[in-house]
Amino acid sequence: MTSREPARHMTQGAKTRFAILALQRTGTNMLGSILRKTGKVHMYGEVFYPDLGTGDLAQDLANGLFFPFWRDRIARDPRQLMLSDPTIYDAVLADFLDRLFTQVEPGIVGIDIKSEQIEAFPRLFHLMRQGEVRVIHLERRNYLARIVSQLVLNHRMRAGDADVHRSVAKVPPLTIDPVTILDWMRDDAARNRMFHDNFAGLPDRYLHVFYEDIATDGTALRKVFDFLGLADEPIPPPDTVKQVPSDFAGQIANYAEVAAALAGAGHGGFLRPA
Repeated sequence: MTSREPARHMTQGAKTRFAILALQRTGTNMLGSILRKTGKVHMYGEVFYPDLGTGDLAQDLANGLFFPFWRDRIARDPRQLMLSDPTIYDAVLADFLDRLFTQVEPGIVGIDIKSEQIEAFPRLFHLMRQGEVRVIHLERRNYLARIVSQLVLNHRMRAGDADVHRSVAKVPPLTIDPVTILDWMRDDAARNRMFHDNFAGLPDRYLHVFYEDIATDGTALRKVFDFLGLADEPIPPPDTVKQVPSDFAGQIANYAEVAAALAGAGHGGFLRPA
């Protein structure tokens, strides 16, 4: 088997295959819920999230989980562990993606992939390009809002908070290191450039949209629907609510320090929540 064979295998079938590429806390759940409600889209969650599953391989594959699939492959052939070999790497990932895209009935099938998962499996870019996977690059225009949302989630997880849908206003103000914020913003920009640079050369298969527009503007959602071949479908309401800090000054305990650092770095515009 050559490294090209799995990529050719991925092109088989008539389904529209797409991936939502985004950073964490960028609205993929909102967009996914809207697409699912059309009844025309099967939308998996984060297929490369490190979840070992239930122990039932058929159920784990139905849920779109890579790691139980990979564990089963390794148990049957230990060489499958060697993702440093591009032939094995491509074969394992392409087989998994092909199963996801062909095991369900709707003609449009999507997966959710976050930036750190792409960094763990960088050959995914190659396989998606070769496998004719469409890409929706979902970006949050306000990087500070994304970072605060992530920090709030981290705070809840550390506290064992089961109610992750509470308003961010109900979480105590957080103290944030301004240097860390600026580093994360640079990382956010670099990861979004990574998505763009890998797919923007395929204009018919790449769509870049902002979370803030998806959450507030029907025009942006209509572009997504058109991109996926759903031009005649009405747009249903989402199952999730927009989670954006409404008051950074009330959410960040050392707001004055953070605001000064952002303004000094030319990022003062991010201090206005969307």
